[in-house]
Amino acid sequence: MLSMRRPPSIIQFTKILGSLAKTNHFPTAISLFQQLQARGIAPNLFTLSILINCCCGMGCVMLAFSVLAKIFRMGFQPDTSVGSWISV
Repeated sequence: MLSMRRPPSIIQFTKILGSLAKTNHFPTAISLFQQLQARGIAPNLFTLSILINCCCGMGCVMLAFSVLAKIFRMGFQPDTSVGSWISV
């Protein structure tokens, strides 16, 4: 998918990352995310949330916090309801 002339949207990649996370293929999901970043494909909030889940599943809590910091740098802030985010 990454080698296609016009790569699919981040939504399609997020679906793949979600499937990898559900099957506990955390390193593969993180590797795919890194390849997306290297090709300049911008992640969305859902993509980064899946990445945090993968980091925690691998026991890389510090990496998960760095992804959380990226979410804040992108301008998202937590909402008052649990698990919700708002764009500022």
